Amino acid sequence: MIKCNTSKLPENIKNEVNFFDIAFKNCRNLLEEEIRVINPKLIISLSERVLSMFSKEYTDREYTMKEAFGNLLFFTFENKKIPYIPVVHIPKGKNSLVARHYFPEQTERLRKVKDKLAF
Repeated sequence: MIKCNTSKLPENIKNEVNFFDIAFKNCRNLLEEEIRVINPKLIISLSERVLSMFSKEYTDREYTMKEAFGNLLFFTFENKKIPYIPVVHIPKGKNSLVARHYFPEQTERLRKVKDKLAF
């Protein structure tokens, strides 16, 4: 499933703008309907903003990317427990500061998660 996107990278949109809250409200019904229809075995999201909104809405607490990226989480939707993995969005390529900082650890965490999932 591909959800809402923007013409700018999330890090280039000013924080004081409620843009992402408004976008999520607009996309939420479509997202929930797709979850009902597709019944996914796993959901993966990109970016800290998505993790923040998603975890606030569908889990028992708001997660930060630093603690959650590349880890297997679960959320409950309509009484069904769904595996969920937030990952760091690396839009500027493998040589970016974000990639150099997060990519090695994210890759290792995802390898460990793969072993836990039995599809």
